[in-house]
Amino acid sequence: MKKLVAILFLAASTICVAQESVKLRLKYAKGDAYNVEISQNVSSPQMVMDMKMTSRLDVTEVDGDVYSSEKKITKIVMDIMQGLNAMSYDSSKSDEDLDEMGMMLKSQMSPMLKAVISSKTNNLGEVLESSSSVAFQGSEGLGKSIVVFPKEAVKVGDTFEKEDSAAGMTVTTIFTVKSISKEEVILSLSATENIEIKGSLTIDRNSGVVLKSDMITTMEAQGVTTIIKVLSTKL
Repeated sequence: MKKLVAILFLAASTICVAQESVKLRLKYAKGDAYNVEISQNVSSPQMVMDMKMTSRLDVTEVDGDVYSSEKKITKIVMDIMQGLNAMSYDSSKSDEDLDEMGMMLKSQMSPMLKAVISSKTNNLGEVLESSSSVAFQGSEGLGKSIVVFPKEAVKVGDTFEKEDSAAGMTVTTIFTVKSISKEEVILSLSATENIEIKGSLTIDRNSGVVLKSDMITTMEAQGVTTIIKVLSTKL
């Protein structure tokens, strides 16, 4: 009898854990600052590139559930192999320590390093406004959120979607809740429209901040396959 009662309690507790739900919400406070390191690898028949970029986000204002922030890239290190040509750049190096190719890359990266991305985001992670103090190619992507939370609470196994449009292409990303703990919520993500995306996100349960994202994007165009691997980690 005691053994049966113990089994019943164990089963009940397992069901409770499995059915645990959480409302994912972004919760910033004025003055919060976050440093993020992004490692990116691009591989195609024409080119291989490894880039590491460090950025800082400062929360400047909080108005109810709307957060104003400023984001700035603080460091870029990249290595490119294109055919037989090797190029390297490190933004922390002086001009004297950069070769001709490094100086060429510096001219391309300088606008990005000078820019301040200003954004307004709600507590679901939706970007309401975004602008860059300096225009550069790709600046619109820096103001976007990687995930937009659903309004309702979610539990393990639940899914929700996020739709993005760029360059005339619409991509719908599907997020699946893989696990929920006291500290973190793990999401898997996938997209197979136009491009293939697979990866995972680790979310701080209390603040809604993305602690880590790991994604692989595969694109095909004119018979050429390009694979982009991106790892983002909150420092």
